[in-house]
Amino acid sequence: MTIVVGHDTAKTRKTLSINGKSISYYSIPAAENAGLGQFSKLPAALKVVLENMLRFEDGKTVSLEDIKAFSTWGANGGKNPREIAYRPARVLIRISPVFQPLSIWPRCAMDWWLWAAMQKKLIR
Repeated sequence: MTIVVGHDTAKTRKTLSINGKSISYYSIPAAENAGLGQFSKLPAALKVVLENMLRFEDGKTVSLEDIKAFSTWGANGGKNPREIAYRPARVLIRISPVFQPLSIWPRCAMDWWLWAAMQKKLIR
C-alpha cells in the first residue's frame, strides 16, 4: 500500500506496473508539462530534491510556488532568495564490495570498531 503524503495539485504522481505490482513515483516531465518550470537540465542530485518537493507538496510546507521558485533557482545558477523545504526520505550510501550486512553487521559499539578494523585490513 502506497502512502500518499502530499496533495499532488499538479497531478505529477504516476504509477508504474511491473510484474503485477504497482509503484508510484512523481514525474519530472509531468511537472514541466504542468507549467512548474524547466527541470530537464538539473543534475541528478537536484532532481532528487525536486521529486521530494513534488512528493510533499501540501500547500503549507511545500507549495507550487516553492516548486516554481526551485525552477527559477536552477535557471539562475543557484541564486534565489527564497528558501525551500526539504525532507530527506531516502539516504543513499556507497557500500564497499566486501560489505556483507546480513552476515557480519556489528551488533554493538565494540563490534562496530572490530568490524571497521577488519574492513580496513581487507581493503588494503
